[in-house]
Amino acid sequence: MRRFPALVLVLALVPAAVAQELLAGIDRDVLHALLLPGDQALNVSSTVPEELADLRMPRELTWVGSLERSPDPAATQAQTSVTAAWRSGLPLTEAERLAASALEEQGWTLSMNMRSQPSVFVAPMSQATDVWCRDGRQLSFTAGALGATSYVVLNFQKGAPTGFSPGCVPRPPMTQSALASDLPRLELPLDPRTGAPAAMRGSSSGSSPTGLSFSTTFQHAAPAPDIASHFARQLEQQGWKQDAGWAGTDFAGSVWSRSRASGGAVVVTLHVVDRGGNTVLALVNVSARTE
Repeated sequence: MRRFPALVLVLALVPAAVAQELLAGIDRDVLHALLLPGDQALNVSSTVPEELADLRMPRELTWVGSLERSPDPAATQAQTSVTAAWRSGLPLTEAERLAASALEEQGWTLSMNMRSQPSVFVAPMSQATDVWCRDGRQLSFTAGALGATSYVVLNFQKGAPTGFSPGCVPRPPMTQSALASDLPRLELPLDPRTGAPAAMRGSSSGSSPTGLSFSTTFQHAAPAPDIASHFARQLEQQGWKQDAGWAGTDFAGSVWSRSRASGGAVVVTLHVVDRGGNTVLALVNVSARTE
């Protein structure tokens, strides 16, 4: 079951004035290190954002509230992220279906269905986010549950002339490769300073005639070789055999292989790069090898 960070839901559920008082009462180090990494200015509202005024959700979904976040108090509107939430007593899959149907009926098109995409990197308790488009505008769509209550959350970036991120072009899903069933699953490491899972800052995937590729960036203070070792232990536990490895001050990598029941083998190449500022880039290439 997909779950949301409790802070976002609590802030949306209580009155705006109360939510602001709750934020003021949280220790700054806890707020920015554990709950909302980086400097962020927050504004909680009980009203529907004007950018979503024309969106009509079914009566089974009840409006909760919105949360506006900026990277820092001096951020421009173009740097502002807005999250809007609805709740329902319906099962998660039904609430998700109703919200998606409402978007479709009002002219929104599913641009990217992340639930159908093969993946290598996973973050503990993470949920898939779909992308919907209409007239060049973009919405991120996430559904999850907390106890017996289901939630639908929409997110968009302010700043474009329409109030949404520009350039939203529907993209076909990545072609399902015969390698999809052979992909490793790599969980991001825990941050030793906080004990919280590293949060993905971005991820991408692609396919070619020779294989699949995956990448993700996240915040972590550990050296690149230590993070590469973290991923290597998981590969070993999943039955992969290491064929080669390398490491430097700010990079590390390795090559792994595993036999396939259908014959031949699958080869995984792992790269981890320290990009500075505690930002880590991890890349995995997966290909088939005939033996």
